[in-house]
Parts: sequence; C-alpha cells; structure tokens
Amino acid sequence: MCIFGHCLVDNNFELGWRLYRDNLTWLRETLKIISKISDVNWLIKPHPLEKIYEKLITNTEKEVLRYDSPNIKLCPEDISPKSLTSICSAGITSTGSIAVEFTGYGLPVVTAGRTPFSELEIIDVPKSKQEYKNLLQNINTISKPSLKKIEMS
Repeated sequence: MCIFGHCLVDNNFELGWRLYRDNLTWLRETLKIISKISDVNWLIKPHPLEKIYEKLITNTEKEVLRYDSPNIKLCPEDISPKSLTSICSAGITSTGSIAVEFTGYGLPVVTAGRTPFSELEIIDVPKSKQEYKNLLQNINTISKPSLKKIEMS
C-alpha cells in the first residue's frame, strides 16, 4: 500500500473539511494506525515540496523513521507516483491529487478529507476517524473503483 504525504506546512486548510486538523496530525495518526497492521507492507512517499522547507523541525521522513517497523518504509525518491501504480494495490492520502490519479488506474484510494476532486464523487470519503481507521485495517479487502469512477478520473 502507498501512503502519499503532504507538504506539512503548505495548504493545510485550502480544501476545507477533513478528519484531522492538519497534514502533520493526519500523518502521525496514520502512522500510528498502520504500525499496528503487521500483515500489510506500507510504502510512504513524501511530498516533493517538502525539500523546500529544510529548516522544519519535522517532515515525513523524520516521522516515518520514528517507527522501527519492517513493514513501513520510505519510498525511494526516484520512483514516480505512476510507477507506484504497478506495485501498490491502494493509495492513501489526506486530501491529495493521488485520489484521482490512482482511481484512474483502477486502484482504490482512502482519503481523510475533501480533495480537489471531491465534486466528481469518484472516491468514498470516511465520515469519521473510526471509519478511516477501519478502512486502513481492512485495506486488503476494499473494493476497486467502478468502471464509471475510473472513466470519470
């Protein structure tokens, strides 16, 4: 499974409704949840813009390295999101564009808030933190998007 990070200090409130108050809280809570799911391999891809903010106290890489888990790894920098569609069976994002990108490739996506493409209704957004947690815990069983949702993406 692939988790797509966000720039932790940029565009936190641009899209409106979300389950977690900001990108860092979402990342930390997501890592906490997946660290207890040992039968799934998780690949975490930091947002490319994070490199611009060199002086931040934390970033996606530092947050991931807090977990000494054999099934949670950082994605190599030279792998593109499109390449990940051939090795990941689902995508996870808080509010990112990967929602439409992965859906377009027929892969299920879990989000934690409104995305730039929410009006298309191509993904089902969990209504609560518990529902989000349940989706992550059952990530291997979530349905692939319908042909209509793939085409709309």
